[in-house]
Amino acid sequence: MTALVSRLVQFHTLRLIVLLWLVTLLFDTTIIAALIALFEFGILDENEMGDDFLESLPPLGLLLVLLVVAPILETWMFQLALLLLTKKLTEWLAKSDSWLPAFLITSLTFAAMHAGNAENAYSIYGLLHAAARIPAGIALTLLAIVERARGGGFPVLSVILLHSMYNLVPLMLYAWSE
Repeated sequence: MTALVSRLVQFHTLRLIVLLWLVTLLFDTTIIAALIALFEFGILDENEMGDDFLESLPPLGLLLVLLVVAPILETWMFQLALLLLTKKLTEWLAKSDSWLPAFLITSLTFAAMHAGNAENAYSIYGLLHAAARIPAGIALTLLAIVERARGGGFPVLSVILLHSMYNLVPLMLYAWSE
């Protein structure tokens, strides 16, 4: 983890954000392609995927939630509260300076919390929602750690920007499907 963070610190913040966004986009595209195949072959029913809350919002509300509210709230919850709390607990309980436990817990919790978007978070649909958010959770958490290691970095603003960019893709897909 330390070696990876040391390498990524060498990237300019905006380049790192774009790089992480592109890698996350690649993983999401693969996951979405697999989901489409499962829907097309009749293995899964896309009407059971959930997302009733987002579908109930007017277009401007959806734009506001996906590009502003969710990135700010989730950055505060995950990259500020959970990540830093877990890091402090690791230092205190394990007497370790490693970011790895905080990275794993934060990334996976971010993904797991998104399983609630499905009507039944314990169904295959909830699992798919969560699995599809693992790349984003990893990218957002890694960016927060790298920006903290940078010293003069901007962890909160960087993570909010990457999260907004991440959410822009489903927003564009949703707008395109309407």
